[in-house]
Amino acid sequence: MDTRINFLIAARNFLPMLALCIVYACGSDDEPMVDCSTTNLQGTANNIMDATCNQDNGSFELNVSGGSGPYELTISGSGTQSIQSGITVIENLTAGSYSLTIRDSDNCTATANV
Repeated sequence: MDTRINFLIAARNFLPMLALCIVYACGSDDEPMVDCSTTNLQGTANNIMDATCNQDNGSFELNVSGGSGPYELTISGSGTQSIQSGITVIENLTAGSYSLTIRDSDNCTATANV
């Protein structure tokens, strides 16, 4: 068993008040694994403009906050793109519903539907 795992087990058993915000992932000596429940990564869609019949002119503004940038946005049926925090305009969408997944540099995710 990895010595780091043994340490965490020992700490949990003997120091119940110990609070760890960052723990190291198994097999990785360099990369901390962040507790995503504390990063407050959020994405909000605003100013949604529906596409007109048989056109790809739908759009919305995506406001990303929290987490740790840069961010990666995946839109169902439309691929993945890099975005920054703040407002990003998403354009050229056909009529329909879209699932959004925002992933930050710590690999935390937030999802939304438009």
